Amino acid sequence: MVVGERAIVHARKRPQGTKYFRYISLESNRSNLVHTGWTMMGLIHSGQMQRNPAPLHRAAKLIINSQLDDGDFPQQEIVGVFMKNCMLHYATFRNIFPLWALAEYLHHEK
Repeated sequence: MVVGERAIVHARKRPQGTKYFRYISLESNRSNLVHTGWTMMGLIHSGQMQRNPAPLHRAAKLIINSQLDDGDFPQQEIVGVFMKNCMLHYATFRNIFPLWALAEYLHHEK
């Protein structure tokens, strides 16, 4: 299991074959910029900006403050997982999703 990913856990008292998900946060309670970007875009397109934009403002601030001097974003944990045991490193995710989220944020901010 990867820290920061959803964990599929089989419960003893649940009917056979059913699953539930348990969130496991990253060590030292830090954020992953790719996941923050994905979450921002989901919240923006679900109308969070009209309901309460505060979480989006905090996420945008986190992304902006995490950008390196050369415009790049730091390489963090691997975010591509499939077959529950194979990890993929998508080198461009660290730049694409934070920038895309900021573009959506600016486009939808009033």
